[in-house]
Amino acid sequence: MNQFAKIVLLAAGMMAAQPAWANFRSLNGLRVYQLDAQVFEVVGRGPYIFEDFWCSAGDYAHRKLGIPWSADLYISRSIGPSEATGRRSAVQFTTDPTKITEAVNGRSYSFIATGRRQSVTQARGACDSRPIIRP
Repeated sequence: MNQFAKIVLLAAGMMAAQPAWANFRSLNGLRVYQLDAQVFEVVGRGPYIFEDFWCSAGDYAHRKLGIPWSADLYISRSIGPSEATGRRSAVQFTTDPTKITEAVNGRSYSFIATGRRQSVTQARGACDSRPIIRP
């Protein structure tokens, strides 16, 4: 295999590992990463409040995934290290209640506790109490 073919294969592999939908910036500026077909992760940054995670989850679920407003979102894993970025604070969400896992490091806060459920409408409604970040 020649050098050009190796570079093309390497680039294709990198693109497959970093799909375009893996990095979504929600209305409040937090990043969202799709971890698998049913689980996505909202990564915190700077000063945030727990509603920021729900806001980003609802925004991503509706705008990016096309999930109906009435569908339920669940916290599949409470606050802990990001699997996508390694950052310290991330919360994982799903629409499939069978994907709920244990809390990481035993940390759990009632508003973002593992297993907590809200509709996409309720989650997105958390954006209304915070300023919207424009890219």
